[in-house]
Amino acid sequence: MANNATVKTVGTLITVDALAKSGGAMTGNITMSGSQTVDGRDLSADGTKLDGIESSATADQTAAEIRALVESATDSNVFTDADHTKLNGIETSATADQTKSDIDALNINADTVDSKHIVVLTQSAYNALSPDSNTIYFVT
Repeated sequence: MANNATVKTVGTLITVDALAKSGGAMTGNITMSGSQTVDGRDLSADGTKLDGIESSATADQTAAEIRALVESATDSNVFTDADHTKLNGIETSATADQTKSDIDALNINADTVDSKHIVVLTQSAYNALSPDSNTIYFVT
C-alpha cells in the first residue's frame, strides 16, 4: 500500500506516492541499471541463470533416462547389461594363467592339441630346424 510523501524542491511543493517502509507492493516491471542486488542477491546474475533453464525443466529424470544419456556419451565407461552377461559366463576364480599341471588335472594333455605336439621357440631356433607336420610351433 502506498503512502503519500511530500518532497520539497526549490520553490515547488509536490506530492508523490511512495511505498510503505515495510509491506509495500509494486506492480509492473522494475528497470534497474547495471548489477543490482536485492537481499544480497545479484539480480542480473540470477536472471541470466534462470533464463538458461529450459521451460518445464525437472529434477526427476528416471534411471532409464539417465542411463541412456550416460551411455550415449563418448568414453563413458558404463558397465552395461552385456558386460554383466559376459561376466556371468566366467567361472568363479577363473584364471588365464593355468599351468600344465592345472590342465592335466582336467585330463587334458597340455603338450598336444589334436594329437600334435606343441613347441614354443624363438624365431632363430625355428629357422634352424626342419618343421614337422605333427608339431604346432609357437614362435616368440
